[in-house]
Amino acid sequence: MASGLRERPAYPAAGLAPDILMLDLARAAQGLAAAAALAGGMTALAQTVDGPARLRAFSLVGTAFGVGLAFGPIASGAIIDAAGWPMIFALVAALGLAACLAGTRALTESCDRAAACA
Repeated sequence: MASGLRERPAYPAAGLAPDILMLDLARAAQGLAAAAALAGGMTALAQTVDGPARLRAFSLVGTAFGVGLAFGPIASGAIIDAAGWPMIFALVAALGLAACLAGTRALTESCDRAAACA
């Protein structure tokens, strides 16, 4: 969850980038935070769900990736045509924030307090 929250500020930064260097730096920050969020999310999912439900959960994640890859470019193109390229980053930031808020209600703590949690 924390890595997902670290990723969010990079989206407005990319949308408000005054030049290509700042856009590239913001996109690099997005990539690093997204990699951490994916790794942490898959680990939390594996710890939270067992048996056949785990297979369904990971299948849903894979399906979501496939749908995103198939329809993302089409949806992004439509949004860019309608509202300009900075709107992509604003929309993703808003959706990500909504997902983080939903996660705080649906996810349980995965850290063992008896262990060394950082």
